[in-house]
Order: sequence, then structure tokens, then C-alpha cells
Amino acid sequence: ITPAMVAEAAAIENGDGVVGLSLDPGAYPARGLAPGDRVNVVRTADATDVDEEPTVVARAATVYAVDELASDRLLVSVLTSEDDAEAVASAAGAGGLRLVLVSP
Repeated sequence: ITPAMVAEAAAIENGDGVVGLSLDPGAYPARGLAPGDRVNVVRTADATDVDEEPTVVARAATVYAVDELASDRLLVSVLTSEDDAEAVASAAGAGGLRLVLVSP
């Protein structure tokens, strides 16, 4: 049994968006994530561009759901503002997203 199976999902309010991220090990905290956790979504710097720095795409997003995929990959859905959710979805297409667990 996982926390995602028994925890209640956060409500989606007007102006909110939920976006799913398929993440490899190392792109999420080792202790795992559970619905209700707060995370920052960070786009890592491109290894080929030494001047580029990591960018926070969304701050204080709420983990909405977590599903385990094959090979320790996680499908993490995060709840944030609609604008931030769209920015996260756009950044996810380029890859290199990581979740940083932050205090509630």
C-alpha cells in the first residue's frame, strides 16, 4: 500500500491546473512523495550551456497524485495555478525537470 492509495487529493479550484510529470529516479526526493506534499518544479540547466542556470517553473505546487511506473519512474501530478501548470507542461516537453520538496 502506498500513501497515494489512501490520501485524499487536493481540490481543484477555479484558476488551478493539474499537470503530470513522468520522472526518473533522482528527479524527485529519495523518500518519495505523497499527495499534499509541497514542491517547487525546477528546470535544470542544459549541460551544453554553461551560462544557463536552473529555473523555478512553479513554486509551492501541491502533489496531487503519485503513481509508480516501471523502473522506479514516478508519474507525479502537481496542482498549481493554471498559468504555472501550463508553464510546467511546456517545460516538461524539453525534459530536465526536478521536484524539490519544500515546507508546507
